[in-house]
Amino acid sequence: MKKSDNVINIQLSDNQGKLHIRIAGWYIPKDFDDYSFELFINGEKTECSIQHITREDKLDELLERGLNRDCEIGFIVKADTDKTDINEIKFVVVDSGETKELASLDNKDIGYTIEDQLLQYNIDCIWAENTPDGDTVYRITGWVLSKGDISIEVVNRDNKKVDYTYVKCDRHDLIDNGYTEDKEKAYGFTISVEEKDGYILKFMSDSAQKDIDIDKELKWQRRVHNIDKTKRLIRAITPHNVASLCKYIGKYGFSDLREYVYSGLYGGNNQELIYKRWFTDHKVTQEELEREKNENFEYQPLISIIVPTYNTPIIFLKEMIDSVIAQSYGKWQLCIADGSQGNKELEATLDAYSKADSRIIYKVLDRNLGIAGNTNAALDMVEGEIVGLLDHDDTLEPNALYEVVKALQDKDVDVVYTDEDKILGPDWKNVNPNFKPDFNIDLLRSYNYITHFYCVKTELIKEVGGFSDKYDGAQDYDIILRTTEKAHKIAHVSKILYHWRMHSNSTAANPESKKYCHEAGRRAVEDHLNRMGIEAQVQLSKLFGGYRIRYATPGNPMISIVIPNKDHYKDLDLCVTSVLKKSTYRNFEIIIVENNSTEKETFDYYNKIQKEYDNVRVLTWEREFNYSAINNFGVKEAKGDYILLLNNDTKILDKDSLGDMLGYCMRPEVGIVGSKLIYGDGTIQHAGVILGLGGIAGHAFIGLDAKEYGYMSRAYLSCDYTAVTAACLMVPKAVFDEVGGLCEEYAVAFNDVDLCMKVRSKGYLVVYDAFSQWYHYESKSRGYEDTPEKQLRFKGEIETFQSKWQKELDEGDPYYNRNFPMTTEAYVLASE
Repeated sequence: MKKSDNVINIQLSDNQGKLHIRIAGWYIPKDFDDYSFELFINGEKTECSIQHITREDKLDELLERGLNRDCEIGFIVKADTDKTDINEIKFVVVDSGETKELASLDNKDIGYTIEDQLLQYNIDCIWAENTPDGDTVYRITGWVLSKGDISIEVVNRDNKKVDYTYVKCDRHDLIDNGYTEDKEKAYGFTISVEEKDGYILKFMSDSAQKDIDIDKELKWQRRVHNIDKTKRLIRAITPHNVASLCKYIGKYGFSDLREYVYSGLYGGNNQELIYKRWFTDHKVTQEELEREKNENFEYQPLISIIVPTYNTPIIFLKEMIDSVIAQSYGKWQLCIADGSQGNKELEATLDAYSKADSRIIYKVLDRNLGIAGNTNAALDMVEGEIVGLLDHDDTLEPNALYEVVKALQDKDVDVVYTDEDKILGPDWKNVNPNFKPDFNIDLLRSYNYITHFYCVKTELIKEVGGFSDKYDGAQDYDIILRTTEKAHKIAHVSKILYHWRMHSNSTAANPESKKYCHEAGRRAVEDHLNRMGIEAQVQLSKLFGGYRIRYATPGNPMISIVIPNKDHYKDLDLCVTSVLKKSTYRNFEIIIVENNSTEKETFDYYNKIQKEYDNVRVLTWEREFNYSAINNFGVKEAKGDYILLLNNDTKILDKDSLGDMLGYCMRPEVGIVGSKLIYGDGTIQHAGVILGLGGIAGHAFIGLDAKEYGYMSRAYLSCDYTAVTAACLMVPKAVFDEVGGLCEEYAVAFNDVDLCMKVRSKGYLVVYDAFSQWYHYESKSRGYEDTPEKQLRFKGEIETFQSKWQKELDEGDPYYNRNFPMTTEAYVLASE
């Protein structure tokens, strides 16, 4: 078989007595309007179908040639032909009159390929990994395909079955690369098995069996890796890189030196290593701690830290207590309630600490009251004005209390929470930083993003009745919900000040070790909404500890959907028809704003759709293109109480999307609701907008697989953002009118961000609804900033935005986190 680099895969299979041919790959032509693919069987041109697709994995090639990322350079060519006497298959491209062969197979290639593809597999990677409980396992990732059902086994050299775990994951690339057309089969695997020599991985189907010797596969991968590593290392020896290496050694010593070199050789974005260095660089210094000890705050509250203990490992208990003793702010009290029932070593440890420091007090309970009851027993000992919640095996940074008291200098503040990370055994290194947003009520209702370190005024926590055993396992989630409901002001300290220990029994390392917590959390959110007088259903999400809230839509008000359009009637029809036929929420009208179309077919479509549906209207905009003015024009004619601004290159994906957005939008404190927008290749186009990212504003999670959760699950769960895109944006008509609609100074860019900023300035929330999901093919109608005139206009719109919102840009996005730089992709720490 001969094939060029443009052909990724050739599939040959039996299709009801005929040979089914499927060829997948990518190709960038000289002229997109003057090229074609041709398939020849035994020298004769054969009819074939061609599917064009986008290829995000070839983005670099597109950008190098000055092309848009949405160019459909991928292809899947299909044909069915008689199986008999096929001696040659040839696949070519004719590009601007020039013919280029992309692949060819002779009769031997054809026979071998058919036989080999009865069962196909690929091992992407094998590696050894330490688990939190100290075991070592092999992780094997890859995929396997066959026409029939597939079974998997792991056996040893004696052919005895070995236990393993199997995790399934979606693999859209198997479809894009032509390996299968069946979405049900387009998945991969991660197999985990205890690390030992002599394992065989077996894939079996009705038609074939493949045996993979794990040891040989691992050696082969290491050999390929080492060859590649050597080549990269030779290329990397430059004066600049040698100087950077010396700088690293001077700053960090030889710690993690291998990981540093590897990250430089293989892509430089190892967030675990970057965070380890970041944490070292941002850790409070001894000089700073000495200064903090001498700080004379106007308000110096006694902070009572409450800790329930239950058979806590002594080493963890000591580390927890020592971290409190080390605080630079010294006006604290540590209140420990022990429910271990006769753990003499633990009691002796507590007694020794209490005698050594009078600020440490403890109580040995007669019986274990459960985590809520034990915590309440600790709460009963509190003498301070502020209560801090600390788990028995976690630790604080030495400046934690100082930063909390600093935030409490604002007398309106009733609650303070900080950023945190996790400490992972066996060497207890800092991992998984949780850089949180400022108070985000919709994120809090979606999951307990606040967790630690949480401090609240004592009078407030006692006013709400302390901890309830009704929510054991999620008692901290419940107390956070109940106290934030009544707090005047909630402060967030964007510093890593709390370390949540991960070990085999902890919820941090293994959340499913406490599955009952998930349901307890759901009830806590449900009861919170009831207390707030909000009618809604709270559902468990696939994410452990995460929730989906379906808000009621009393009265079922009308939604006016405003869609600007210029030609591209096929895209428009896809959009309009998807809403008309798929949406479960039915009280809506569609207003199409015609904008200088020239094609007869477009106007024919307008006539047809209006005759077919009495809730579709077409208005005519007769001036030059201005996105803001066109939408304002459409909104003025709207009959609904709620407006959905919608692009013509979208398509409803989840049938409940309209009703879901409306439920959020009908809450009186909400001014705008945006949705999750997904590219045709299944990756995210929009999941919220971050103010200042990339200069003015940037999309969060762009390019992430739409099924992935994203950083701290924010792509997967509904939450508040500073802005959302107007490609699919719902707003109460009264709020739209209150802020004067879209600002018409922005003909194309930033009008949606400006609208969100105006709405937020009036005190309303902007919500990203992760469960309202739409396809978005983005900018098919308008094009890109690819002319001097467009670039000049774009520059002017940037300057207009900066003139209005520079203060907010300087202050930073409250729903992001100042520790993330604005010059990288969202939620990524910079390497230096």
